[in-house]
Amino acid sequence: MVVKVNLAHISETLKDIVVRNIEDITDHRALPNSSKHNNVVEGNTLIFINENTIEKIKEILLDILTRHSLSEYIVAENTEDENEIVILKQGDMEQFGIYICSHCSMSFKSKNLRSLHERVHYFT
Repeated sequence: MVVKVNLAHISETLKDIVVRNIEDITDHRALPNSSKHNNVVEGNTLIFINENTIEKIKEILLDILTRHSLSEYIVAENTEDENEIVILKQGDMEQFGIYICSHCSMSFKSKNLRSLHERVHYFT
């Protein structure tokens, strides 16, 4: 499975932090006789090759943001491309058509879908 991380909406400084930390993590995870890098940077996209789940990449990105005290950023799945993740500043998300549940951080394509979902949290 190929997982893409869209870095187009973040600053160059943050891109450098993400790419540098991703390289450190993938170097550490590599098996002794395997290729060290399972990722490629193409323009504003970081591509992970042969990853099992998108959730693993999201966890790694969230860990990087947390370690660098970048709590104003969030990692969200692209609602139009199921294998793409995007890093956005929290206030920018709705401009890109991503609406996040304030209870569980699940992403939605519209305000209506998010509202319907959030109501479920009140009943459970």
